[in-house]
Amino acid sequence: MKLIRRIVHAALCCTLLGTFTTARSNPAQASRSPQPVPATTTQIAASMAPMSAWGGHQSRVVRTPTGVYTTWLVGTNDSALNWQLAHRESNGTWRVVATGVAGREPAHLLSGPTGRLYLVAAPGSRPTVWEGTPNTAGNVTLTSTVVPAMEWAPTLYLAAGISARGDLCVMVTPSGNWSIACRRAGATTWNTQTRDLGLRYAYAYPMPQADGSVIIVGTRDVEWSELGWEQPPGGFAYDFTAFRVYRTNLDGTEFTLLHHSEELQTPEHLDVSRNAQADAFVDNAGRIHILSWRRYAGSDGTENWHTMLRSDGTVLAEHRIFASDGFQYMKLFQSADGRMWMMLNHGSLNLFDPRTGTSPQRIWIDLQGIGVAYAGFSPAVPRGGSPRCQLVIDVVYPSANDTWRYTSLSFAGQRFARRIPLTPNCLTRR
Repeated sequence: MKLIRRIVHAALCCTLLGTFTTARSNPAQASRSPQPVPATTTQIAASMAPMSAWGGHQSRVVRTPTGVYTTWLVGTNDSALNWQLAHRESNGTWRVVATGVAGREPAHLLSGPTGRLYLVAAPGSRPTVWEGTPNTAGNVTLTSTVVPAMEWAPTLYLAAGISARGDLCVMVTPSGNWSIACRRAGATTWNTQTRDLGLRYAYAYPMPQADGSVIIVGTRDVEWSELGWEQPPGGFAYDFTAFRVYRTNLDGTEFTLLHHSEELQTPEHLDVSRNAQADAFVDNAGRIHILSWRRYAGSDGTENWHTMLRSDGTVLAEHRIFASDGFQYMKLFQSADGRMWMMLNHGSLNLFDPRTGTSPQRIWIDLQGIGVAYAGFSPAVPRGGSPRCQLVIDVVYPSANDTWRYTSLSFAGQRFARRIPLTPNCLTRR
C-alpha cells in the first residue's frame, strides 16, 4: 500500500505492414472514417488486491486464437500476492484457468504469434516466466522458468515485452542498474545484460522490434538528495523529473541512449516533474511515442504531454495535450488503419494526431458509473503480443470500487472501408 500511495502521489505531483497513416486534424475527414464502437464495461473480478492497480507499464490483457485472457492480483500480504489468469468465455463471463505466486508486483501477460501465453511475475523477487499454449476450450497448462542473472531487490519494477515473432524480453530496474534478459523465439536460453545508468530509471517499457532491436523507455525515480536537489516543501520524497529512451538488441551488443528529457529544479521553482510513467508506444513506422506528465515554472499544474521521436531519437513533435481535461492517466494505441487513439481515465477514447497533438474526435465509454482508478486503462498493444491488424482492442482496468473490469473497442468497420488484409502477414511487424 505504501508503494501505491507513493506512485499515485508522484503522478499527481508531478501503416499497416510498414506504412504509417494518421488522421489529419480535420473533423470532416474523421467523420468519414469508420468509427470504433466501445462495449459497455463489465466486471471481471469482484475483488482484487490493491497492488493490481500499481504501475501502469504492465501488459494485462491479450487476445489469442482461443480467446481473451487477463491477469490481476489477489491476496492480503503485499509481499506474497497471487496472480490469477482468466479466460473470457463465449457468454462474456470470465473463468480462472491458472493461478500462481506473484510476489508484490502485478504480473505481465504476453502472447506469442501462435497464441502461446507468457505470464511474467517475480515471486520472492525472482523474475519468472510461466508459459503454455491454450487448448480450444481456453484451458492452459503453464510451466515456469526462472530468468537467470537478474538483479535482486524487494521491489524490482518488473517489466516485459515481446516482438511479433515471439522474441521475449524481461527486465528489472530496482537501482541504477538495468538487468535486461532476452530470449529469441523458439530458444530456451536467455541473454542477460546489466547496464549502469548511474541513477534509477524505473517503470520501464521494453518494446522488442521485428529487426531484433529493443526500444526501452524509463523514468528517473530517486530521492531528491541523490541529485543534490531540494525536496519541495510538503512535496513527495522522490523525484520524477526525467525520462530516457534507449535502444539495445536481443544479444546485448548495443546499448544506445536515443533521448534524454529533463525538468531542472531552480531555487525559485522546486516543484518540477517530467514523468513518463504514463505510456510508451512504437508505431507502425517505427516512431517512438512517449506520454508524460510535466510540472515546471509557469505550468498549469500537472500537464499532459506527448513526445514523438524518430527511430534514431530525433524529436519530431512535442506538445501539451488535452489541456482542458486536467491531469489524466493516458494510454495510446494504433488501430488497424494506422490512426492513433488515446484513452483517458475519465472514460474517453480520442482520435489523436501525433503531429499536432490535437484530437478531432472524442467517443465516450460507458463506465457504468464506476470510475477508473490508478493506473488507468490497459489496452492490448503490440509490446504485449497483439497484432497490429487487430480489429478489436481489448481493455482491462482497475476500478474505483476495487474491482477488475473489461471493455473492448470494435474497429470492424475498418476491414471493409480500408481493406485491411486479415492474413498472417499482419503479424510481421509490431
